[in-house]
Amino acid sequence: MTQFLVHVLIRGAVLMAVLMGIAFFFNISLVNVMLVGGVLTAFFSYSGPGFNQLREGYTATASFGNYIPKQQEKQLPVSATFAASCLIVIVSIIASFIIVL
Repeated sequence: MTQFLVHVLIRGAVLMAVLMGIAFFFNISLVNVMLVGGVLTAFFSYSGPGFNQLREGYTATASFGNYIPKQQEKQLPVSATFAASCLIVIVSIIASFIIVL
C-alpha cells in the first residue's frame, strides 16, 4: 500500500510539473490546465476490466464458441497514474472554488 502511495505521489508530481509547464508556456490559468490535463490523463490511463471481457468475447466468437472464458474474481485495477490524475482533477475543482470565493 505504501509503495502504491509513493507511486501516486511521484506520478502526480511529474504530471503536475508537466501541467505547470504547459500553463506557463501558453499563459493559461493553471486550474483550467489541471482540470483538462487531469481528465485527459485519467481517460487515457484507465484500463478497466471491460477490455479483457471484450477480448475474451472476440476470442470466443473467432473460435466459433470453442473458447471457454476464464473465471476471474471481479476487481477494479487502478493504476497509480489514474489515481494521481483523479487527485489532480479533485484538487483543481477545489482550487477553482477557492479562487472564485
